[in-house]
Amino acid sequence: MKELRIYNQSELNSIIEIELKAYNSRLEGHATDYSQPANARGDFPRKLFKGAIVQLCNRTLNGALGELSEHLAEGYTLFLHNILSASCINGTTTTLYVRKPEAVVAVDVELITKELTEQYYQEIDNYNKSILAEQARKERNELELEADRRLAQKHKDERDLMIALIEQEASKPRKSASK
Repeated sequence: MKELRIYNQSELNSIIEIELKAYNSRLEGHATDYSQPANARGDFPRKLFKGAIVQLCNRTLNGALGELSEHLAEGYTLFLHNILSASCINGTTTTLYVRKPEAVVAVDVELITKELTEQYYQEIDNYNKSILAEQARKERNELELEADRRLAQKHKDERDLMIALIEQEASKPRKSASK
């Protein structure tokens, strides 16, 4: 028998910590959400994943530098720490990466923490509700089986009584109606 889950703050903190580590190295944007079921065609939904890194794309180097300048003025910093730091300049686009300012990161962290906390509590509530519903179904099935057993016994007892009455009537001598 499955047991009910209880809220565990250290488990929740671990979930939040893992997500925040991913957030710090993740590019913000829409991506496939594999935590949701696919539709009839097998396509998974898309979701906006928050990330500390923002991609700047422009058709020209001057345009990209202009965007970079605007973001730097807002407190963003040039992101040069991993594979994404390899800015791309080719014939069609210029791509640069910047990291969000601490004030924006703090707001994102608060939103992520709130969302994960709500999801955690909702998952535990849903799990516990399913366990309680399953227990209620089992108890209901047991009650129905007991009721069926008792009805069958009652029917058998009534049948046995009826057989006994019929046998008793059959064994009595019959009075003659010819007098």
